[in-house]
Amino acid sequence: MRKKLLLLLVVLSAGCALSFYLLTREVLQAPVKGQLEAFPPYGKKPHTVKFSYHITGAPADNLYLDFGGAQWKLPAEEKPFFNSYMRPGIFDVKLKAGETTLATAKVFIDTEGWEGYLYRTYEYPQTRKALPKNILQSGGILHTDPNRLGDTIRSAKEYFVEYNTVKDFGVDGDNLQFEVRFRSNEPGGGQLCNDMWFKLSGTKGILKMHFLASNCFAFVQMVFGEKQLDGHTQDLSVFAQEISDWKKARMVVENKQVSIYFEDRLIYQTTYNQPVGPILGISVTSKGAGETDYVKLYNGKKQLVFSDSFEEQQ
Repeated sequence: MRKKLLLLLVVLSAGCALSFYLLTREVLQAPVKGQLEAFPPYGKKPHTVKFSYHITGAPADNLYLDFGGAQWKLPAEEKPFFNSYMRPGIFDVKLKAGETTLATAKVFIDTEGWEGYLYRTYEYPQTRKALPKNILQSGGILHTDPNRLGDTIRSAKEYFVEYNTVKDFGVDGDNLQFEVRFRSNEPGGGQLCNDMWFKLSGTKGILKMHFLASNCFAFVQMVFGEKQLDGHTQDLSVFAQEISDWKKARMVVENKQVSIYFEDRLIYQTTYNQPVGPILGISVTSKGAGETDYVKLYNGKKQLVFSDSFEEQQ
């Protein structure tokens, strides 16, 4: 009898140990996922933001917030972290475990008008240089004369100029209209392919359309919510247009359904699922020194909420 009880105890113990092992292995092998929230995401300088994060799956080692240069190590017990912003702009923050990005958040600090940046490499912060506000506009156009950028930049193989304006537009990113009139050509400082990007940044995502010169459409890169479009793997040739003279483009979003118009002609439609959130930033980027005549933003009721024809710095 004692031997049977002992054998039963051994079997039960082994079973429990195996179950514990399998459960532990399942937890440890579960992919690490993260959530990151910034609150409040918008303000005027100086502005302090509270970052809250949550981790699921296996315990994350080397957990930290990446502010695009500065990094701050985080405890595993998910305590909130606060960061103060002293200058305007749009800032990306990443929640990372080692080299893996688990989640991202954006912070928007009011620019009180437009700000400009010069990039040697497109959207690569390490190559970014702020431009003086007094050279961002001329003759009613958002445009920086290449002669004011310095000989090193003007002789470079390629460079990019970005303009941002950040404010609370009071517009839902999933229901809006955005209109822009622009051009890019060699006399104005455009470079090969003459790329022009127009981006609306929301608290949860972005809407970015891209136009460039004919025969360059393999380089088209666009984003609508979670959907990323790449001209290398999709036929996006309708975005390769003659843009050396003034052209008008319009993006209409209705309940996450996107329609793109070029010269009042519908050229493309797509949909996305994840909400973009309230729009807090407008960005215009060009390869070389592209020119923008005006931008207009309408809400879901087709009411004009923002317009700039660049007659003077706002």
